[in-house]
Formats: sequence, structure tokens, C-alpha cells
Amino acid sequence: MKSRQLFAIVFSSILSFNEVIAQSETINFYAAAGVKVPAEEIIANFERQSGHSVIRLYDTAGAAEEKFVAAGKNGVLITTEVRISKASASNTEKGAGALQSGKSLAVGDTLAGVAMSASFAKANPGITIDTSDKLKQALLNAKRIAFSDPARGATVGVHFMGVIEKLGIRDAVLAKSTKAKDGIETMKLVTAGEADMGITQVSEVVQSQPQLLLGAFPKDLELATRYSYWVANSSSDATKALAVSFGSEAGRASLAKNGLRVP
Repeated sequence: MKSRQLFAIVFSSILSFNEVIAQSETINFYAAAGVKVPAEEIIANFERQSGHSVIRLYDTAGAAEEKFVAAGKNGVLITTEVRISKASASNTEKGAGALQSGKSLAVGDTLAGVAMSASFAKANPGITIDTSDKLKQALLNAKRIAFSDPARGATVGVHFMGVIEKLGIRDAVLAKSTKAKDGIETMKLVTAGEADMGITQVSEVVQSQPQLLLGAFPKDLELATRYSYWVANSSSDATKALAVSFGSEAGRASLAKNGLRVP
């Protein structure tokens, strides 16, 4: 009798386990590299609580959007609010945008800024970039500069090209610059000492090596970027739940802790 009861309990447990496995989903997640660290924390918590698994892809804001669209818009996308707004428009020069019939919500804001290597900081004590003139001099003093490739849809990279044009030092800066894949790669170059200065989102500096943050661009050259998520209305409940988790109390706390200003 006891053997039958034990078998029944074990068999019931196997059925329950198989039911959980059958109900679990694999969700695709595409995001700008500026949210990688808090996203990893939020996703790990989501996976523990839900039993679902998430495949992550981080890239520039533009590349993440392009890959998400190319893959059939299946999953969750986090990119800049400007890009989502443009891609959600029903009337564009080329017809309707790529992101139709979905929901978008703000995740957090970050500023464009500058990181500096430990050796550059040591050689330039007291350096600041709180005015345009100071930023200009700092860029001229640096021997090697890294920034995310504008051609790959890097938000800060595009802005930086305008900054050095406005400061009148475009050719001088580009002659000693390396265009990185994204902000994560930019910070790797700075951390390794292969670049004296790295231009990227402040959040990416904070998430990598906060002690290397020189500061945000001065007010007259400031770039504030708002990240938002987009998820199709036809997405599964699990996919929508992952998107919503970024606006939860725990999600907001993780974003704020990692250098983003939550709305």
C-alpha cells in the first residue's frame, strides 16, 4: 500500500513538473547596450519567478531595433523613445513604420557623457568638462578616443559627430579615434587603457567602471536619451509580463541603481 502511495506521489510530481515545462516559454529580448546591467538583473529575477527563459541580444539602439524587426518583432525591444515613435508612425515617407500595433512605455533616461582611462586621469588631475571650452581642450589633449559607431545606429555616436563639428575639432578628433561596436566595447577600450577617453551613455560608464566617469556633456551640448520598451499587442502573456517587469518597483530600483533616471 505504501509503495502504491509513493508511486502515486512521484507520478503526480512528474506530471506537475512536465506541465510547468510545457507552459514555460523562451522569450527574445533585444535592447540598447545602455540598459544591459539592469536588464540582466531584471531578467534574472523574471526567469526565477516565472519559469520562462529569455534570450538576450544587446547592441546599439539602432542595431537592436533593426535585428528585432528582421526577426519578426517576436519578443521585447528596448531602444530609444525617438526611434520607437518614428517606427510606430502610421504615415511616413515610405509608408507605415515597422512598429505597428504594439505598446510602448518609458523605461528610463540617461545622458551622454565621457569616460577617461585611469592613466589619463592621473596625467590630468582636476580635469573637468563642464563647459564647451573645457570639453574641447580635453578632447584635444587625449591621444586616443573611442566612441560608438554612428553608422551602426549609436545614439551617442551620432550626437558626438555633431559636437566635434560644433567645436571645430572634427578632423583632429577623428584622426585619433576608434569607432567601437557599441558603448560596452567603448568602455572596454577605456578600461584596458587602449583609449584615453570614451564617449558613451553615462549609464554605460556607471554600469562598467563608475570611477572612470569624467562627466556628462556641458549643458549647451547635452544629450538626454529616453529608453522605452515596445511589445506587439499579439505577443504572449509571458512576453508582455517581461516588458512590464521593467516598470515594476524592483525593476525601477535596478534601473536607478545603474545610472538611469526612471520616469
